[in-house]
Amino acid sequence: MAGNLFACSKEQPTVTETPEITPEPIPFVENVELDTYNNFAIELLKNVRAGKSTAESDEDSQKVIGGNVIISPINVGVALTMFHIGALNDTQTGIEETLKLQLGDPTILTNSSKLLMDALLEQQGANFANGYTLYINEGPTVREDFAVRMEDYFRLDLNFNKFDDDRLEVHLNDWASNVTNDSAKIETVFSDGYLPHHTSTFMLSVSSVDCKWETAFNLANTRTLPFTADGGQALAVPTLRGKMTIGFYEDDDVTAGFLPLYGGKTTLAIFIPPDDDTIEKFLRKFTGDDITLWRKLAYQKEKWLYMPKISFANPNVIELSDILSQMGADEMFNAETADFANLGNNFYIDDFYQVSQIRITETGENESTITPVDITRANNNGEDFFIVGRSFVFAILDEETGGILSIGTLANPIEP
Repeated sequence: MAGNLFACSKEQPTVTETPEITPEPIPFVENVELDTYNNFAIELLKNVRAGKSTAESDEDSQKVIGGNVIISPINVGVALTMFHIGALNDTQTGIEETLKLQLGDPTILTNSSKLLMDALLEQQGANFANGYTLYINEGPTVREDFAVRMEDYFRLDLNFNKFDDDRLEVHLNDWASNVTNDSAKIETVFSDGYLPHHTSTFMLSVSSVDCKWETAFNLANTRTLPFTADGGQALAVPTLRGKMTIGFYEDDDVTAGFLPLYGGKTTLAIFIPPDDDTIEKFLRKFTGDDITLWRKLAYQKEKWLYMPKISFANPNVIELSDILSQMGADEMFNAETADFANLGNNFYIDDFYQVSQIRITETGENESTITPVDITRANNNGEDFFIVGRSFVFAILDEETGGILSIGTLANPIEP
């Protein structure tokens, strides 16, 4: 027996080769919904803030870091989807990488994107305006079938101009004003002489949203109250005060409020980082899945609400070429390597600006009967409060899908 045991101990174990683990295939997106671009939305916000934090001087850097950001990921996402339809090879792959999606059949994608654009226009209780204009200088050409398709489905406004012979800024400002006339109107995007006129192709997309509350905030209740800016500065900020039934969720990572807007189709979501976190630190681990989870876990509660007004006095103008290149879409901005064979010849994007505007005023469909005496009594009785007293991330969400229509950060409410 000893011999047998010894002999057995000498036997070499059978080694089986570990099978290679292949990642699950990413499903094609053939039906574009309002929440399709959520993860892209948050990555875009992170990169926009990082891009705006790099300035030529320390003085400029402090200015932009302390500033406020608003961007429409749906607007940018649809623009990239439009270019994806005309792209091939690495250019197409780069756009998919940036959107964090593999986009499906171009025909189905075009149709579903049109339905998405129509859905934005039909949001009840909020006036949304989205538009795209593409100016093409000498050099690139666009296939007629592609141009017709983009104009019909995406309302793309195509222009063929010699930039040096015309005041491009004037045309773009007029166009933006026209597109946003029924929403939060954007009257001036660029000052005269601002743009480089040697550019080849210039893309401008605009998005504006004008919302109101179901019940108005009583202006008599507005008070100047303390607010902590993102850099820790103590500010005195005009603060709206009222009562509202909101969705509320809180854990160690976030205090979240989901505030209904008039019409019931859109929600203002506010995400307040923990006291020891900056917005940058909070955004590092923030994902679209978080919004889905927090909306699911939020419970409805009537609360007294203290919050600064969310209304940007000036449109937020962001140059996206470098930012989208860093996110993976670098090929589409490279004249030597861009492959838009389905779109035209010698085509690439030289400059890509996105302009966003948002306005949520104190007004609402119904007048508020709450008085300062009511608020004082609530304070004395220790009733439930949702106090937005420090810098935060906010988003306008589609109530049905949780899709991010606009997203931004309010680091300093008294900055223009």
